[in-house]
Amino acid sequence: MKVGEDADIAQAAAAAERKRILSIQQLAMPGADDIIAAAIADPTVTAGATALKILQTQNAGRLRKLRALQRDVEVDPTPRSLPSSEFDGRTAAGRSLLGTVKRVQAEQEAIAAAQADLGRIGQLGGG
Repeated sequence: MKVGEDADIAQAAAAAERKRILSIQQLAMPGADDIIAAAIADPTVTAGATALKILQTQNAGRLRKLRALQRDVEVDPTPRSLPSSEFDGRTAAGRSLLGTVKRVQAEQEAIAAAQADLGRIGQLGGG
C-alpha cells in the first residue's frame, strides 16, 4: 500500500469512529450514562446495540417497580382513604380517582353494615 492509501484508510476509519461515537451520544438520557460511556469505550459496540442495552435496562427497572407494586397490593389490597383536598376534581384523572375512592368507601361501608345485620340476625335467632 502507498502512504496516501494508508492516510485515506486512517481518515475513513477515524470518520467512521466519530460517526459511531456521535450516534451513541445521541442516545444519552438520564440514567444511561454508564451504558453510554461503556459503549463509547468499546469500539465494537454499535449505536443499535447501545440503544437495545438502554431499553433492556429501562424495562428491567419498570419490571422491578411493577413487582414492588404487586407486592404492595398483595400485602395490603385495601385502598386507603384519600382526603378530597388531594384530588379536588380539577383534572379528569383526579375526578376519576376520587370517584373510585368514594365507590370503594361506599362498598366497604355496605359490607360493614351487612356484617352488622348478620350479627343481629344471629343474635335474634338465639345463635
